[in-house]
Amino acid sequence: MVGAKVVFADINPETKLMDIEDCLKKITEKTRAIMPVHLYGNLFPTHILKKNSKEKLLLLKTVHMLFVENIMVKILVITQIF
Repeated sequence: MVGAKVVFADINPETKLMDIEDCLKKITEKTRAIMPVHLYGNLFPTHILKKNSKEKLLLLKTVHMLFVENIMVKILVITQIF
């Protein structure tokens, strides 16, 4: 284990996505990665996160789950560092 601590942000009740304002409040100098989720056709506003973040962060953008012949396969897509 690497000793990482998971910090959760509240959700926006309208979109059911992570609340961007709460997310920005919780970013500290120790924050290394953020994993937003796109849900029900709503996209997390990563452009706001990039613009307002002072730290260099790894954005774990999407976790896809595929079902192939009753076998679940998880694919983690790491899209960018900003």
